[in-house]
Amino acid sequence: MHAPVPASTGALVTADSSHDGYSPGVLIDGTIDVEGLHWTRQAWASADRSEPHWIEISFPQVRQIGAVQIYWSVDGGRPWTSRKFTVFGLTDAGPVTLAEVSQEGDHSFTEHAFAPTEVKGLRIEQAAGDGPAARPNIMWVREVAAFPR
Repeated sequence: MHAPVPASTGALVTADSSHDGYSPGVLIDGTIDVEGLHWTRQAWASADRSEPHWIEISFPQVRQIGAVQIYWSVDGGRPWTSRKFTVFGLTDAGPVTLAEVSQEGDHSFTEHAFAPTEVKGLRIEQAAGDGPAARPNIMWVREVAAFPR
């Protein structure tokens, strides 16, 4: 396994929305073990609304990646895993679909591999209602890491 591409080194992260008190900056801070941190430093959560949600990470230069790891928020001992989402690579020619994911069950971590692709950023999109089963209108993530292959 390769080391993750350090997303925090010059990268910028934005999101469609944030639940009160949350900020998308924690998504690329390199912190996976969040036990003991204040809840505002543990994860990012979108607004809890029935609409599409997304995270976008812009790299300072083009990078070749072949996998993305998503560390889902864990609250009350339970992971809050989105049920369906798409990972896009952002290129000069526009977005390229890297992975379309449909999963069941709760996972605190998922990895999605694809053909190595040169990208200037990543976008993870969740359609309206495809969040965790117990809260389908929220997207709740603690960290995103990209890997070369």
